[in-house]
Amino acid sequence: MAPAYAQRFQPVIFSDAGSNLYPLCDLPNDTLPKALVPVLNRPMIAYPLQWLVTAGFRSCLLVAPVAEHSALTNALRSLYLVPPGASREAEAGAAQATAVAASTSTESNVCVTMGGTSCAVPVSVSGLVEPMPAAPVIHVELVPYGPKAGEAVRSLRQPSQTVERSRWGTAQLLYWLAATRQLDQDPLVVPVDLIAPHMPLSNFLTAHLSAVSDTPTVSCLFYERGAGEGTGKERERDGPANLFTAYDRVPLRLHEGIQVGPGGAKDTLSVHEPLLVMDSDDVSDKNSSDLELRMSLLWKHPHTRISTSLLDSHVYALHLAPLLPLLEEHPELNRITEQLVPFLIKCGWQTRLSAKAGWSVDTMRGAEGGMPTWTSVADMDALCHPFQPRCEMLVTRLRPEPQRPRPAAQVLDTDRPSASIADDGFVARANTVPTFLECNRFLLKLASSQAMQAALAAPFPLPATLGCGTVPFEAVKDDESPIHSRAQLSADCLVGTGTQIDERATIKHSILGRNCVIGKGVRIMRSVLMDGVVVGDNAKLDNCIVSAAAEIGERAQLKETDVGPKYVVSPNTESKNEKLVVYGEDEPPAM
Repeated sequence: MAPAYAQRFQPVIFSDAGSNLYPLCDLPNDTLPKALVPVLNRPMIAYPLQWLVTAGFRSCLLVAPVAEHSALTNALRSLYLVPPGASREAEAGAAQATAVAASTSTESNVCVTMGGTSCAVPVSVSGLVEPMPAAPVIHVELVPYGPKAGEAVRSLRQPSQTVERSRWGTAQLLYWLAATRQLDQDPLVVPVDLIAPHMPLSNFLTAHLSAVSDTPTVSCLFYERGAGEGTGKERERDGPANLFTAYDRVPLRLHEGIQVGPGGAKDTLSVHEPLLVMDSDDVSDKNSSDLELRMSLLWKHPHTRISTSLLDSHVYALHLAPLLPLLEEHPELNRITEQLVPFLIKCGWQTRLSAKAGWSVDTMRGAEGGMPTWTSVADMDALCHPFQPRCEMLVTRLRPEPQRPRPAAQVLDTDRPSASIADDGFVARANTVPTFLECNRFLLKLASSQAMQAALAAPFPLPATLGCGTVPFEAVKDDESPIHSRAQLSADCLVGTGTQIDERATIKHSILGRNCVIGKGVRIMRSVLMDGVVVGDNAKLDNCIVSAAAEIGERAQLKETDVGPKYVVSPNTESKNEKLVVYGEDEPPAM
């Protein structure tokens, strides 16, 4: 039986362009959808879908430009998601499903729907230990990124009128989905790039619904900054921007989830009242480190904590009914993260802000709290009252909060920190180049380490797709194997199907995509190579990201370099801390 929150919320995923992943999405004269950028040889969209499936959801809206629907459909048709409640053995769906790597076909249990037409995926029975379930584990409905040009959107306040927008951001898209009856439940917004093995989605939702008084208008999930470090100084500059977060230091409550770390510290959500969320770029003086706060905020919340170590996961549980009139009246609240959520948070302590915005909600709702129904402006004004939103900020800690230090003589052996690789949790968004690289590295370590798998009390099964590869790597002793017997590969490598590796090649701590060609004497260390990459003889790659269909010339030496799709690196090239991209039809300049 599906959990209660799965019946209350409708997951919504927005597929964006991935401009912060430059140059990984920059195809010549085109762009690669961010949702399809491979993470551990799986398309990025597979991880939030697996997160939803593990939490018990059976359907999801995927909002993407129509031009991306075909590519997204093909990717979704190749996915195998581990069913919820599977046994530990079946959950070797990581082991089961990654056995797909050596096969030429894979099973999929994802159903794709476009425009009301079900594109069910053909089912085969090969490779997996257990048979396919009778029904798909999740139905993904592909939705266009807003109405068509000239298409009228019916007003929810006055059905005889229409609503027009010059831009349809994520917040206004929620209004459009509700107005077109594609969204009839409270939305659960999940980003396309979140990797959260230590944060079960069920914990966030149960914490959201466990509010003592009434359900919050919005609950936001924040996590500690951690990923992206150690990926190269130049890359780290492109990491996530600082986020100024102010919240009441005294938590509203603590939500204990599934035990993961010692004492369950990593799995405990502290619930706070958010007071201010501001990107560092929004500070008026960008050369100043000062942050201005209103005295009205400090008078009302004297114990305010300000942090720059927290990041917004872009996971939001929204109460849609009171938000619809606000979104209709204020088109400037266009995006969820940048405009809507900061406005809701400010309304929590600026008591007159809601009234100033003319925000009121129909008191005559359905018996089960459904969407408000309006007849006319006069009727609505008579039946409405000013609305005061209530926001909650849920913080997941990657490690226990630091305690006041004690003298070394007073520290017991049991209190000393251990050096286990599973001590620190991991939550990150693969939305920048350094965090993308760090997500790949962590998942590679997770897949190849039984200790880390055992540390996850709430299982984090890895989804699978056609030819994704198996970890840990085991050489196939066969003369017809595409990997030469004299090639050296460490156990923590991932090699996609069809990849050829010639003699004396050395691959360590790296991910190789499908159908790559690795020449003789090549050395690849701590790098990520996507599908179809060709590396010439005696080339060396250290801490690099090489996008799909790129070519690395013979004896080239690249370090901490990001190579865009289809870029051709000339032989004997030496590159460090560079981004190499093809611009249009022009050939890349010789280096």
